[in-house]
Amino acid sequence: KKADGIRSMSGILKRSKRMLVLWDKTYVDRLWCMFELAAFLKSRGEGSRASLQIRPTVLGPGVLAIVLSVSTFFIVIVAMFSYGWNRLDMMIVTCMAVLVLTYPAAAVFRDYFHSVQTLHDQLQNFRLANTKCYGCSVGHVTESGQPLPLCDRQILTKCIEIWFGSHQSFEEDARSLVLESFADQLGHHYFPYWLWLVATAPIFWVLLDITVDHIRLDHKERDRWPYWFISALGWWMGAVPSCAAAFFYSCKVFSAPRANQWMDRLVNLVVILVMLPIFACTFLMIEGLFQWMMPLSPWLSATISSSSHIALA
Repeated sequence: KKADGIRSMSGILKRSKRMLVLWDKTYVDRLWCMFELAAFLKSRGEGSRASLQIRPTVLGPGVLAIVLSVSTFFIVIVAMFSYGWNRLDMMIVTCMAVLVLTYPAAAVFRDYFHSVQTLHDQLQNFRLANTKCYGCSVGHVTESGQPLPLCDRQILTKCIEIWFGSHQSFEEDARSLVLESFADQLGHHYFPYWLWLVATAPIFWVLLDITVDHIRLDHKERDRWPYWFISALGWWMGAVPSCAAAFFYSCKVFSAPRANQWMDRLVNLVVILVMLPIFACTFLMIEGLFQWMMPLSPWLSATISSSSHIALA
């Protein structure tokens, strides 16, 4: 039954409408994974685009880390607002908080982009003989010492010959079709904008809380609640994603691991220091617009700055 199921896999993949790939560093080394993906892409036929989504497994803990970091960061911001800190002190403490909270993310995403580059090299030199199967990795013996009744590699090899024509054709399709799909999704859309908005939703919640606080009848700046609401959208949908784009780009540029641990840690700091001036300029620009246009209309200054940052993002 297992052999029949494996032989039927190509037909199942051909009838499938879409595929979700949860990718990590070991994906290309696993024959099962490469066979399923290559067969799915080949079954679409020439001229048709496969409905394929590739999601790195690092995005799961990455999104969770961003939610926790952003929540902590904006709790600090609100606390400074509540105690009436001046703008310069707020900016200094904010930059220090960014430095501390984004250091682990710099290490994680540098490793991620290095993995993507390694994937590119692996696919360019992909060979069927270099892939791994479970049966072969355990010596075709179960945990109890009994021999495995079937060898996955032998069955998959026969399926590959039927489906692709030869081992060489399978390897060529893996290098071309699979490499193109991975390069398209992991090379450019490594952190989708919509997913970033979900992960940084605490930004909007905190600023919305300030907005609601200003709506209270007894608040001395009640007329400024539209400014805070528009600013909330601008920070959440524009300013913070723009800073994140600079951060991800720096992680990609400096993704190569260094010779020793201390150099690697220093590079993590460099990645963050590249982002800090952009964050500081964004903060100062929003604050400058507010101070310049406040006598005319606070909400108009918020609209202009928010619109520009959302357009940039």
